[in-house]
This record gives sequence, structure tokens and C-alpha cells, in this order.
Amino acid sequence: MERELIAGLHAAARRYCIDAHAERARRYAALDQGGGGYDATSGRYSRSARDLFPRYQQLRAMQLAVERFVAEDFTSLADARRRLSDAIEAAQIDNVAVRADPVCSRAAEEESAALLRHLAALDEDLLWRTAPLPFCRVLSPQETDGRRETLSARYGVWYGGVVDALPKHAGVPSHLTFVLSRLPDPTGPLQALVAPMAARITELNELTESFELEVVLATFTHSEGFWFPADLGWMVYASHEDTLTVAGEPLVSAVRAHHAGWLAHLAR
Repeated sequence: MERELIAGLHAAARRYCIDAHAERARRYAALDQGGGGYDATSGRYSRSARDLFPRYQQLRAMQLAVERFVAEDFTSLADARRRLSDAIEAAQIDNVAVRADPVCSRAAEEESAALLRHLAALDEDLLWRTAPLPFCRVLSPQETDGRRETLSARYGVWYGGVVDALPKHAGVPSHLTFVLSRLPDPTGPLQALVAPMAARITELNELTESFELEVVLATFTHSEGFWFPADLGWMVYASHEDTLTVAGEPLVSAVRAHHAGWLAHLAR
């Protein structure tokens, strides 16, 4: 029973961050589109903008802090509450200049306090009724480096849409490289193709955190992002040069069989 309550608390923290981030981001987009965000003439953000954009940045920081845990990491509900609260209180926006601005700093602190109040108010009945979310865990730097090395050993080192270094004792792996912007949205089709091959996959990112996640959370479009299963049977790579590469015979064959129209958009 307690394991379900722990899972409910962890999911509730993730859900709050996801939903609140989306809401704050929509509000900021509307503010900016109405001319109330960044003033190019003065080179400054309005007070309303400075009170708003740090909110979704802080929510993202807190979501990542929560997703560094999985429910199985906690020994009890009390342990989960304590460790999640500590992680949320410690979460910070990366940008030092934003943290130093009093308006921005106060907005971020208000978001942290709001999440802590939300979790504290969840009793056991509410935790029981918290719907689960697809699995997502932030990888540690050591895990990220290890998985990148393993991927490179199998498929080579890729950057900018091309292979910079081939795998040892092997040629270029079977692959197709497309012009990403010419494809219909590839997220759903690729999820459908790879879901029978793997339930969870790795997502490696160049400048942000990397993840182990369920296929349903993979977009396959982040710049310089890699997606692959534990057995390395296939790989998807999106570059900053507007290319999307699928590699590994199972996925290459599946794309040819189910999305032959994509072949008209191969990168030259």
C-alpha cells in the first residue's frame, strides 16, 4: 500500500510541474505577443515579464529535480516527502542573472513555495487517486557519458547530421538521413515504429539533461538529440542542421516499409 502512495506523491509532483509550466509559458507567450515582454529598444524585459518567465523556468528546474528520483528510491512515504521537499527547495534556475534580479527571484521562490504547499496538502486518499505518468528519469552525468560512449561504439560519433568518426572495425551503419523540416511530424510515426521494439529508451541531449524514458515521451526532434534502446538495435538522431537520421536495420526497414513517402525527403 505504501509503495502506491509513494508513487502517487512522485507523480503528483511531476504533474504539478508539467501543468503549471505549460500554463505559465502560455501566459508569457501571450504577454510577449502583445508587446509586453521584451523591449528591443531598451534591451530590457518588462516587470510583468520578469515576474512571469522565471516561473516556468523554476517549474522546469523543479521538475528535473523530482525526475532525478524514481518512486523506488524512497524507503517510505515520509522519506519521499522529505527528500522531494529538499530537492524542490534546492532547485534553481540556471541563469545567474535571472536569480540575481529581485523580481525574478521572488517569482521563482513563490513557485517553489506553491509546489511545496500543494504536495503537503495531498492526503493519502488524494495520493491513491493520483494517476500515474509515463516513466521519465534524469540521467546522472556519469550515466550520460557512459551511454554516449556505448552508443558511439556501435554507431560512431555523429554531429551536424554526419558521422564524424566511425565505430572501430566497422563501416557506416545502415541508416537513412532526411531533411527534418520536409517531413510530416515524425514524432507519432516513429513512436509507433519503435514501441514494439522497446518500452523504455535513452534520450541524450547536447546542452540539457539526458533521460531514460518511455517511448511515448520521445519527440525525436530535439537538436543534437539521440534516442536508442538498451540493446542498441536502432538509433534516431536529430541534428542542428535540420536532419533526422534513423539507423539500425530494424528501424531502417520499418521506415522503408511504413513511410516510403519519407524517401522523397532524403538529405543530399
